Amino acid sequence: MTDEQLGFYHHCLNVSWINDGIPADPAERARVLKRNRNQADARWVGVVASRFIPHKQRPGYLVNPRQEIERELAQHKSVKATESINARYERRNPNSTNVDTNVPIRAYESVSDSSSASRVRGSGGKGIARTARFSEWLAPWPRCANPDEAAQAWISVVATAEDEDNAFAARDRYLQSDEVARGAIQEPAKFLFAQARCNWNGKWPLRIISRNGKKDYSTEELAASIEAFRRTR
Repeated sequence: MTDEQLGFYHHCLNVSWINDGIPADPAERARVLKRNRNQADARWVGVVASRFIPHKQRPGYLVNPRQEIERELAQHKSVKATESINARYERRNPNSTNVDTNVPIRAYESVSDSSSASRVRGSGGKGIARTARFSEWLAPWPRCANPDEAAQAWISVVATAEDEDNAFAARDRYLQSDEVARGAIQEPAKFLFAQARCNWNGKWPLRIISRNGKKDYSTEELAASIEAFRRTR
């Protein structure tokens, strides 16, 4: 992506964030972006267009799937902040009513971070589906102290359908490991960043089989576990 394309792409993201998407119609899109039609079309075609997919709830509009994950996170934080403010206000002013304590939705951290936005890669037609799959990925995790941090990690490292498939496969291998069975459980955010760095190739010794209340390996299981562990060295 050239500097000119990158600047135009960031402008599209900003407009999309404010307006819940940008028009799919080229003429209307140029108007909203405040560019003449020829200029907007020339910069849109190709790499920038590949970062946007049809809006699921607004026909005729396009969204960036990764930005929509950030929007969901921002909405969640806005609700939590409003609830916290309401609780504090009610404790201090138990007899007061009709006070607006709603916190406006805003971009949190990486939404407005150009370096984060520039890492968004092509998403194809499955982008919207991926915005909803983080919760599915996290659901079986035995312990998560900071779901928001895990969501930010997902946003940072899972940008394509291949990334998503690899993240699910790595999660499944890890949750079947002896490490998890013993209760030595990584935080999801740390796990995501570590696995992304090693191309999602992490492997762990197999879970110990329980016999009559005692943990042990069969000879075959022990040999397979040792071999699997050696391959990760």
